Amino acid sequence: MTDYSVLAGSLGTPRPKPPCEPQLKPFTDEPWSKADGYAVVDARSGGRCECNGIDKPGCGRRAEIHHHIAGRGGDDPHRPTNLLHLTDECHRRIHAHPKQSYKDGTMRSRLAVES
Repeated sequence: MTDYSVLAGSLGTPRPKPPCEPQLKPFTDEPWSKADGYAVVDARSGGRCECNGIDKPGCGRRAEIHHHIAGRGGDDPHRPTNLLHLTDECHRRIHAHPKQSYKDGTMRSRLAVES
């Protein structure tokens, strides 16, 4: 018969799970993947709408959509500086009023995006 009580002490206490945090992409010349870009934006927004842009408070409601400020075309469309986390209502408002959105910075020409 095996004495398992000897093994019990060697197992120790279980380690706590590490916090679930997004993995930040190391600096490379490769474009951001959609998942990596969205994860950074989700962490930045805290799940709340950024309808007034990154530097101003949003409406504060739960965000549902990732909006591409300069569209999804181009070399690196999913980098976090090109994304806003928005509610569906705020996203529709941005696209319904492009002149105001360009003025606010929630829409931008792809030609004006830094590399």
